[in-house]
Amino acid sequence: MNAISFLKRNADRYPEKTGFIFNETPYTYEQIRLTSMGFANYLKERGIGKGDKVCTMFQNSIELMYTYFSVLTLGAVVVPINFRFVASEVSYIINNSDAKAIVFAEPFKDVINQIEDQLTKVEFPALLNEAGDGKSNPFGPCTLREATAIERMAPDMFDEAFIMYTSGTTGKPKGVILTHSNMVWNQAKLINSPPLRHDEIMISPLPFFHGGGLGRCMAAWLLGGTVISWEKFDAARLLDALSKYRATFIIMVPAMARMLFALPNINTADVSSVKNVLLTAAVVPVPLKKQTMEVFHNAQIIDGYGLTENCSAVTSLLGEDVFKKPSSVGLPHLFVEVKIVNENYGEVEANVVGEIAVSGPTVMKGYYNDPEGTAETIRGGWLMTGDLGRKDEEGYLYIVGRKKDMIISGGENIYPAEIEAVLGTHPKIEECAVIGVPHAKWGETVLALLVLKTGQEMGEDEVEEFCKGRMAPYKRPRIVKFVDSLIKNAMGKTMKDELKKMYDGSSSAQ
Repeated sequence: MNAISFLKRNADRYPEKTGFIFNETPYTYEQIRLTSMGFANYLKERGIGKGDKVCTMFQNSIELMYTYFSVLTLGAVVVPINFRFVASEVSYIINNSDAKAIVFAEPFKDVINQIEDQLTKVEFPALLNEAGDGKSNPFGPCTLREATAIERMAPDMFDEAFIMYTSGTTGKPKGVILTHSNMVWNQAKLINSPPLRHDEIMISPLPFFHGGGLGRCMAAWLLGGTVISWEKFDAARLLDALSKYRATFIIMVPAMARMLFALPNINTADVSSVKNVLLTAAVVPVPLKKQTMEVFHNAQIIDGYGLTENCSAVTSLLGEDVFKKPSSVGLPHLFVEVKIVNENYGEVEANVVGEIAVSGPTVMKGYYNDPEGTAETIRGGWLMTGDLGRKDEEGYLYIVGRKKDMIISGGENIYPAEIEAVLGTHPKIEECAVIGVPHAKWGETVLALLVLKTGQEMGEDEVEEFCKGRMAPYKRPRIVKFVDSLIKNAMGKTMKDELKKMYDGSSSAQ
């Protein structure tokens, strides 16, 4: 068994059942299997095999699914790239992962062309056209016999499946290695909280380069369910799909939910089929949870906590607990253990704050080409998350703070150190600090505090222009303040907690 064993099994058992609906076009399990294996054969003929790294750069699309399934079938490793990344970020991930190939969609052709001379190990780029554009791809569906032959190359459970890059506090992204075993156990835990069914119809507008967005969908596919998505989020389109497809499960980040609830026809739409609404990737305010319950009157809310290093999901909060323990992120998923440890890695008592540590079969293999980072993060089989939290007497987890100062804006993880590293290269800037401040729509937004060198002058427009081409748009500071100095402790370390208190209301700027 491996992470995509469900594809062959579902195609054999119910070939005509719809497994994926993209941009309103349905694709049966048989179509997905035969086309994916056709692309697998195409990649095999070009030298892609077990252990090779293949980067992907797509918005959500059927081609992305073909690529994932084909690469994984060959025993190669998928390295998803955030499609919002600029050229320098893309080239770093491709080179750092030792990628042998890059598969991408038409909109990203210019980015790939721009960095082609910088790619040290890529042997060939493969452009796959977006579904429905009338152009042909360099492969087609294979026969059942050909598919069966390709599938005999299926990887072992403990082979590497994905390297998912997550920004690190050092300013450089880290590649999280997830094995087929990690992914299978992740599917197993997610079909239990809440229980999924064979007839599940899941809507997920989250990007599939994220472990959170992809994991739930793979769990639905494991049971033979149907997943619905689009290349980008559109609240009106999602609302129409709820009644059109009689969706049973929705995945959204809080910013998406706010846009959905702002639609004028939200209270008259038929949403009675929805049984579960997963609000993820950011802190969910209680008023938003209550509004969700008012709209989806037949559904329960699912909240929780996760990180890429554990295939995303760690805990879940659902049912009556959502309002009984509104500040909690819930109980550990099946197969997952959570403890709170002190600075000596000893477990602390209930209601004592410490670092959250996670153990179980979904914990990553390690960071790619980073043995020191792996040894620092995985200690005695426990994943040190870098997040601070506590557990109550009943074992419910509460997040107290982010040890790594991560910012979550519109469901995207943003690490201040990465932005500070870029701003620090500007010749006019002496030092800087980046923090997250509350934002009504996106949950948080990025605020940059800049101390200029003596005699230098700088405007917000100059900062914005400098950041273009150096970081993805969602990472760029939306608010810039020029200050004389930063608050520091006796050791000379910037006290970001104090800065956050000072600038808590800065998000009023749009």
